Amino acid sequence: MLCQSEPSATDLMPPPRVASAIRAALQEHGPITREYRGPAYLIPERTQGPTDAVLITREKGRMLEAGFPWMLPHLTTEVDIGPVTAAIVNGSAVSICYCARLSPLAAEAGVETLDAMRGRGHATAAVAAWATSLRQRGLLPLYSTSWENFASQRVAEKLGAVRYGEDWEIE
Repeated sequence: MLCQSEPSATDLMPPPRVASAIRAALQEHGPITREYRGPAYLIPERTQGPTDAVLITREKGRMLEAGFPWMLPHLTTEVDIGPVTAAIVNGSAVSICYCARLSPLAAEAGVETLDAMRGRGHATAAVAAWATSLRQRGLLPLYSTSWENFASQRVAEKLGAVRYGEDWEIE
């Protein structure tokens, strides 16, 4: 009832008006240990972004070895993790995009960029390639971040992503 009482808003950055009441209701069931809020986007068709990223297949997995070795086991499993794409510099991945969440209708991007390679457009390239690959599967590419992560919001902006709502998690 509290959520339904919240009026629609165009500016999603301020907390919902009923935020205190929602927290109070949840605290009746246990302490709140973490809260996260941030914009949620849909990456549109024909995403315009840098094109210097590749789809990572099992055969191209070696490109992940230097910077993202934790992703290698995911490439060899029979479980569908969706497309994995990477921006490549000198034969190695410097930024990757993968499905942080995957459903029959949509997937949400998970993006990681090596610290030394941030701010150079590599994340935008990896996400653009991921979104294109995901759309080829007939799935909607979604992207979200926190309100404090301005670099990630800039990636969404460069991709022409359309903000459709907000993620709000309370644990």
